Formats: sequence, structure tokens, C-alpha cells
Amino acid sequence: MVELQLSPETVAGFCGGAANIVSGHPFDTVKVNLQRAAKDQYRGAFDCCRHIVRTQGARGLFRGMSAPLVGGSFECGVNYGVFYGMNKYLQGSKPDGGNTLQGLLISGMVSGTVLSFILSPVELVKCRLQAGAPAGHAEYRGPVDVVRRIVQNEGRMGG
Repeated sequence: MVELQLSPETVAGFCGGAANIVSGHPFDTVKVNLQRAAKDQYRGAFDCCRHIVRTQGARGLFRGMSAPLVGGSFECGVNYGVFYGMNKYLQGSKPDGGNTLQGLLISGMVSGTVLSFILSPVELVKCRLQAGAPAGHAEYRGPVDVVRRIVQNEGRMGG
């Protein structure tokens, strides 16, 4: 049986990713609502935020957060873990164990590439949940419903 061990860097990434999403999601919700609003619907970000809180309550600022919370935690955990693992691999048996600029660059490139395969689908689901279903369609019931509808209506590659 294979035993999975998480490095402290991976765990730190999971925690950092979760903190990032919880603290930043309300701002992202306001941004998405401003982007899809009619030209003169809001006077600015504060007006949009007031409208969301007035019509949906404070919870409205966290609408659609479940998918990015899982995805953001996983994203940062994987990013930190892959970067750390790759950097450690590239250091090899160097007696000083030091980092080289090339090693850091390669570690960053590899972790960023791996990350893009996680980040893109999570962002699509998050934006769809924040924006709500298109006019004339039933509201999304959650992230799984968003994924089901994307695959059903747009194919496996989505938007």
C-alpha cells in the first residue's frame, strides 16, 4: 500500500489558499457583479456592495465561495508542494543545498503549469456561481450543478 505524506509546505499552501479565498471572495463577488451589470446600474463598488447586502444579506458577498474555497486551498497546496518538491529534486546532492536562479525558475514554471490545470476549471465554476444562471434559466444549485450544466450545454472543455 502506498502511503501519502503531505509536506509542511503543502499543508501551509492549503491553509494559505483557504485564508486567501475567505478574505478576498467578497471583493471578487462585487467585481463580477459590476462586470455583468448594466452600464448605470451601480454608482461604483461601494454601491454594488450595499445592493448585494441589502438584497441578499451579508451572505450574498460569499455566494459561490464553496468551489473556490476547495479549489483555492487545493491550488495553493499543490503549487507550494510541486514548487518545493521540484526545487528539492533540482538541488539534488549539492553539499550546500543552495538554490540556483535556474532551479527556482524551473520550479516555478513546473508548478505554474501544473496549477493551470486546476485553476482554470475552478475559476469557471466560481464565476458562473457568482453571476448566477442566465436569464430564463433555473438558478444553479451548487458547484456540481454548474459543472453538470457546462458539460451538458458546452461540452467537456466548457466556456
